[in-house]
Amino acid sequence: MLKTFVLSFLVSFFLNNTCAQAKKEAEDSMMLYYGKGDYYKAVFYAKRVVELNGKDINISIPSGAKDYTEAINNLASLYQLLGKYDSSFYFHKQSIAIRKKILGEYSEEYAASLNNLATVYSSVAKYDTALVLFNQMLPIRKKVLGENHPDYISSFGNIAMVYKDIGNYAEAELLFLKELEIQNKVLGKENEDYILTLNNLAVLYGELGNYINAEKLLSEAVPIRKKISGELHPEYARVLNNLGVNLIKKGEYEAGLPLLLKASEIRKKVLGENNVDYANSLDNLAKYYRLVHLYVQAKEMQLRTIEIREKVIGKTHPDYAASLNNFGLLYYELDSLSLARDLFEKALLIYEDNKIVNSLYADILIQTSSIDFLLGNKNILEKNAERILDLEKEMLTNKLDFLSENELLLYLKERSSFLNLLNSIVCKYNNSNMKSSIFNSILYFKNVSLQNVNTIRNQILNSNNDLLINLLQNFKENKAFLNKTLSQPIAKRNINTDSLSNICNQQEKELLRNSTEYRGMKEKLNITWQDVRNGLNENDVAVEFVRFKNIKRKIAEKDTFYYAAMLLRKQATVPVFIKLFEESKLKNALKTFAYKAASKYDATKNNNKEDIYTLLWQPLEPYLKNTKTIYFAPDGLLHNIAFAAIPYKNNLLLSDKYNLVQLTSTRQIAIKEKENIIPASIALFGGINYNRQNVDTNTAAVADPYSYVYLQNRSGAVDSFSYLPNTLREVQNIKKSMEVKQKSVLLFSGDKATETAFKNLSNKTSPSVIHFATHGFTIIDTAKNYTTTNTFKVSDNPLLRSGLVLAGGNKGWQGKANANEDDGILTALEISAAQLQNTQLAVLSACETGTGELRGSEGIFGLQRAFKLAGVNYIMASLWQVPDKETAEFMNTFYNTWLTGKTIRQAFLATQQTMRKKYAPYYWAGFTLVQ
Repeated sequence: MLKTFVLSFLVSFFLNNTCAQAKKEAEDSMMLYYGKGDYYKAVFYAKRVVELNGKDINISIPSGAKDYTEAINNLASLYQLLGKYDSSFYFHKQSIAIRKKILGEYSEEYAASLNNLATVYSSVAKYDTALVLFNQMLPIRKKVLGENHPDYISSFGNIAMVYKDIGNYAEAELLFLKELEIQNKVLGKENEDYILTLNNLAVLYGELGNYINAEKLLSEAVPIRKKISGELHPEYARVLNNLGVNLIKKGEYEAGLPLLLKASEIRKKVLGENNVDYANSLDNLAKYYRLVHLYVQAKEMQLRTIEIREKVIGKTHPDYAASLNNFGLLYYELDSLSLARDLFEKALLIYEDNKIVNSLYADILIQTSSIDFLLGNKNILEKNAERILDLEKEMLTNKLDFLSENELLLYLKERSSFLNLLNSIVCKYNNSNMKSSIFNSILYFKNVSLQNVNTIRNQILNSNNDLLINLLQNFKENKAFLNKTLSQPIAKRNINTDSLSNICNQQEKELLRNSTEYRGMKEKLNITWQDVRNGLNENDVAVEFVRFKNIKRKIAEKDTFYYAAMLLRKQATVPVFIKLFEESKLKNALKTFAYKAASKYDATKNNNKEDIYTLLWQPLEPYLKNTKTIYFAPDGLLHNIAFAAIPYKNNLLLSDKYNLVQLTSTRQIAIKEKENIIPASIALFGGINYNRQNVDTNTAAVADPYSYVYLQNRSGAVDSFSYLPNTLREVQNIKKSMEVKQKSVLLFSGDKATETAFKNLSNKTSPSVIHFATHGFTIIDTAKNYTTTNTFKVSDNPLLRSGLVLAGGNKGWQGKANANEDDGILTALEISAAQLQNTQLAVLSACETGTGELRGSEGIFGLQRAFKLAGVNYIMASLWQVPDKETAEFMNTFYNTWLTGKTIRQAFLATQQTMRKKYAPYYWAGFTLVQ
């Protein structure tokens, strides 16, 4: 009896040890191949672990349930990585049922099963179900694991991916950033979870058009990922692929292609060809080949992508729809429009069946409508056009309170194509409903970034929220320091500008997220054309000029830009849409525009049948009967035209016929603002010594001329700036006129007209007027080939390539200023960080201060925009190199007229008429007043 018992015990012991050893070997092999990224071999051993656990473990007890469900959970997760979603669902659901029954709902294992099942639902675009499961899981993990546990942290990234996929970028970014912060603190950067979050956040930024930030994150992720897992791994392929995609989107094809090819090679070798990630690589390569017009290779890749995705994820998945869309773009490129449209239509139906309405859905709708436009499908076209406008407006509205200014500008650039389509439709079909929609879209989208920045600042400053006000102040100080540093040559910068730029960006986003006052302001953005019409008087007309691209037959076809005018009268029942000209004709007309001559215009000598008047104004004349005042908002190259100097008839100018009022947007007509009263205070900068400065700016100084050599015009010389004698007389005369009216005057001249003097004016009590009589500069194109220390000539930022020259400016212009001192160059970027919300008017009595770089619907990027960002209502600036003597006369006339009790607009128009009687347009029409 004893022998039998001992023998039985030994057999049982041997079998248990043998089974345990087999399980350990299978588990080790599974983890080995998982770590290598060889998921097929990992699945083989995962199945063995499940089999061994099922035979040996009693799953009706907690310890047995833990081991068994861990085994099937691992198998389910591997199936998910291979894109075998049906098998993944089966095993995850089995795991959930056992864990809930045996281990309970408040267990670490049950929460993990909920999380894993949710990620599978997310993979097959069942986002509503995924969010329900994530929301069940999150409080369990928080209670059981704590907030610093890696699994709890990773939950945020999983939820963020769902938000990203459904287009809720605000919540997605917030969760990704929260996840990164905790991962960096708890796990460190050389960690798989941290790298995965970097990758996912980069993908989000790429979808928003922020390719620079995306590239930074992916460039950080690639070497760490390589170090952790080696090159032959799917996750290394993932970051390589995404970096390649980002570079391709930036147009850096030669840099992006090798990364795409390398990622494709790794995925094919490790995952095999029938895999979703390999299909993704083929899809991206197909896009590349299409973009570089290698259509045979593109078609081959695209067909293979569709084949794999149909087999692995089915025809109802959004990724399958994305493949159809890309194939449609290829047919579009090949001018097979009907075939392309059919593919787009199928892709749209898949998105709609999955209830996904995001930027890609909008893109496909725009592409479909572009083909309808080319094929003449009018009825379908107009219906979809309204849908597109609603979608783009909704998507933009959802981003206004979480995208910083720079991010918003990138997004607007990415989404600009729909405006070209809408304008083309109205131009072709003249549909009344579409004209109303177009005008409303212009009112909403034009200068929306500028409007957004001003709205948030004003709302915070007028609130009683000390926390937000202090945060805004801190943001402004950091931004001012950053902008100052960026104006220094790179070798002299004493801080990491990228790091400080990120801090400023996050501070700005925090302001947006926490400003509850701002959220109610979105309603005020919805100004309609009827609101503008109702703000007009009987003899007024409002004109929105529009620049738009043609709808191309082939994507590779050359862009052609057109101009149109949308016109409103008080009696209008619908806006008038007037097609004007191609941009090439405007460029030719500008070469012979009469204001360039320093003599009075003689209409009898004009033989040009396509001059500015004929192109721009004559088509408007039938709608201008009995008109006195014209409010107009330029677009494109029209920002560079002095409308007042446009020849009219019988030797008259346009300003002889009409009161011309220039606006950034005609929406300002609908916003009732107080008429501008006589200013209470003024700060004057003039008679400036450009060779040195005095750091003591507490008192103003009136100085004598420093040099007998000076330029006739107030523009910058190549290497240095010379003294302008009339600027001293100009500011002295203005000072006298203001003091007669008992106004507060600050005069900064000589070596005391410094940047510090200007920056000390930046606060809630900024003067009513700030007047600069000095040299100005605007460098339109980046001079990349310069061998120079002049940062202002080589910067990518147009707000660094425009500015005003103050005391000691020659030193700064030549790159000789120290990093910790004023360089004497007040850039538009520095001005944009000032707080001048109490300032009614900034007068830029210098050369070319009204010009800058054109940025789509946001208009001119230069000094005008900078002062608008600082909070100034009106900016008086020049379009060309203004003469010194006549400019001083213009300014003195303006102030003397204003001080009689007229508004700023009235005084400006009256000054133009006075100067018109004495001089040719060259001497006075260069100045524009923009509200």
